[in-house]
Amino acid sequence: MTTSKLTFTPQINDKKLTGVYISSLNEGNNIDVTSFNSILDELNAQEEKVSITIKVDLSMMLDSDFISSLSKKNYSNPIYLEFEIPNNINKILLEQIDVNIKRMKDIGIFSSLHYSEYNRLQIELISSLSLDQINFASNLIDEIDQKYFKYKYLKYLNDIAISFGIKKITFNGVNTQKLRELTLLINENSSVQGSIYKNSNSLHSIIDNYTPSSKEIDSNNNNDSEWLIYNYIKSNHQSKVLNNIIPLLPAYNINGNEQKILKNLMTYHHADKTEIQFFIFNVLKNSERIFALRNSDGVVLFENKSHENFFGRSLIGVPVKDVISIVPDYSLCIDDDKHLLNSAEMFSVKKEIVNNQLYFTIRQKVLLENKVYISVTVYEENKGLFIGKDNLTGCRSRDCIKGIEKSFFYENKVLAFIDLNGFKKINDGYGHDIGDSVLVEFSEIMQSHIRSDTQEDIIVRYGGDEFIIFFNTNDLEQINIKLKQINQYVKNHFDKKGFRLSFSYGLSINLKNNVDNAIKIADQSMYIEKRLFKED
Repeated sequence: MTTSKLTFTPQINDKKLTGVYISSLNEGNNIDVTSFNSILDELNAQEEKVSITIKVDLSMMLDSDFISSLSKKNYSNPIYLEFEIPNNINKILLEQIDVNIKRMKDIGIFSSLHYSEYNRLQIELISSLSLDQINFASNLIDEIDQKYFKYKYLKYLNDIAISFGIKKITFNGVNTQKLRELTLLINENSSVQGSIYKNSNSLHSIIDNYTPSSKEIDSNNNNDSEWLIYNYIKSNHQSKVLNNIIPLLPAYNINGNEQKILKNLMTYHHADKTEIQFFIFNVLKNSERIFALRNSDGVVLFENKSHENFFGRSLIGVPVKDVISIVPDYSLCIDDDKHLLNSAEMFSVKKEIVNNQLYFTIRQKVLLENKVYISVTVYEENKGLFIGKDNLTGCRSRDCIKGIEKSFFYENKVLAFIDLNGFKKINDGYGHDIGDSVLVEFSEIMQSHIRSDTQEDIIVRYGGDEFIIFFNTNDLEQINIKLKQINQYVKNHFDKKGFRLSFSYGLSINLKNNVDNAIKIADQSMYIEKRLFKED
């Protein structure tokens, strides 16, 4: 394959060229060693330096001789080698790839994973490889401008990548201005590539003569309310930007403080939508559940009617100290906001006492333009999502699972399926009373070792001696280690009582909030471990 059979795609951030993506013109064919060497020769002849991502065949990442040969070459540009991982790859090959990635780093060559919809059950790839870049494929970008859950799933993947220290993130298949804006909303530091920008058959023309294609829309001429509000926020609420919006808001009074202006702008924006979107906005506004959006200082920027009714007045724009003077317990709410803001977690769920009433409070970080906000949803204890309890063990009952699913709180989080080993012999040999007491003790051990006291992790008795745990984390490795430690504790605890008891478990990720599918996958994984236990 010669360089004439390659395509060169610009990678752009805020109209600036951040890199060039090089791939084969023939779809499905990746760059081989010969073409790779030709590309390096052209790069070294290029005076202007720019980051280069080269899509190579996976076999090259497994070829130790090829990796060794890289150390014998000179590199005038930052080079990323991008590869795809098939679904059926085994653990040994994956470990070999990671070894070679680390060898590449030692000589200044970086790695990039081409992550697509086909990898949706392989989120662990992001954490198991020492990646420098991730390129989200076009099939993950498709329809994020039409389906909110697809947008949220892509944002989740982006956040996972950032949490594992991947510094360079690129979105592929960005073919419209709307997709470009949405990917920038997900990650303002990301680069994008797609037909919105011109490709080339020459690296020289990309670097020296790059210009946006005619598909790119000049944002200065875009009067869409969302774009204008976005720019108003981005400008830190500069009056000159606001003056450009005023003519478009004849029905709204734009006098008042920052929060009041922002609320009016948001009201205008949401009202200027389709009937369905407007309906959703009103559901949130009129929900019986308390909802508010606060900035990092604790000042309320948006609230629904339930929040306003709870406090007997609107808190939008009211300084925190003034609210605390009215409701002293409000200081506890702000403390919990700060705890989440200062943690690595994106969510928290806990019991909270306000005005001597007990509530479940769900908090979520909202990231926008280098600012962090906290969205807060509050459920009264008797109107919560996860009410039903198993009479014997005190765990949540199976009928709570639908409520958990409807909350979306455990979407894309770890789910564990647990089945006890040795319980049937105890139950049959010592009677149901002893069997019941063993189940109760086991449940108490599990609840003392997970975060059930704060409602962050939820353990459900699925039936008999089967349990499901919803964890408030997406870290499979961490949960795997934790469950092994708990299992050892269970063995030791019951050994002292003369019982041989442990548990088998399987893990999965609750992708796209499909709880039934997540349970099925975890159950299958558990049975593999169960068979190994029986063979022992």
